[in-house]
Amino acid sequence: MLTFYACKSMESFMKEIERANRPAENTERTTGNGNSSSRNTGNPSVSLNPTPPPVDPHSTGEVEFLTEIIPLINDERKVGKTCGNEIFEPANELAWDKDLAEAALEHAADLTFHRGMQGHRGSDSTRVIQRIRRHSTDFSNFAENVVLGNLSAENSFRVFLNSPGHCRNIMNYVYTHVGAAKHYNPETGRTATVYKFGRKRGIDIGPKRERKFVDTIQEDG
Repeated sequence: MLTFYACKSMESFMKEIERANRPAENTERTTGNGNSSSRNTGNPSVSLNPTPPPVDPHSTGEVEFLTEIIPLINDERKVGKTCGNEIFEPANELAWDKDLAEAALEHAADLTFHRGMQGHRGSDSTRVIQRIRRHSTDFSNFAENVVLGNLSAENSFRVFLNSPGHCRNIMNYVYTHVGAAKHYNPETGRTATVYKFGRKRGIDIGPKRERKFVDTIQEDG
């Protein structure tokens, strides 16, 4: 049985820092179902300062970096795709980023080590942006795809591509880089695959695109 999650934030890196440092406020933007949503937990602010990962991936199981997903992703982005009811036009190719890959590996290892853990919140309560910042402060936009289950690199990609929320992360033109990793923990028997997407600051991605939906196009026609 597979369990998977899509998380996306379109907030800039600096806005995340400003929001996280506001007293008694912690606002998170995620897309569990492919739609952006905001949530105010009422908890004290969460620092975005880098912290050590809760689990060492290399001492708790088997590690695999999924560089082979790059041509799969870029083949889809080259021609465009409809994800659910949202239409994505052709987009720039994504480049592999080792920092995103390391962040992906750490979360995958965390997921496989803790049997009751799932989704995008780390066992140390870190969010996606915090885990990326352990390795790099270069990204202004970010997203994360997670699937639990023993899948090959190609099969995990196909699973994500057939899920609207995950597909949107793969096809979104704002991202410039991706890193992905798979981790298997023999003690728990759990396997997790994590993709992390990011846009590096300073890279020109062209003019802002308006979102397009199948229903809207049909009505206009």
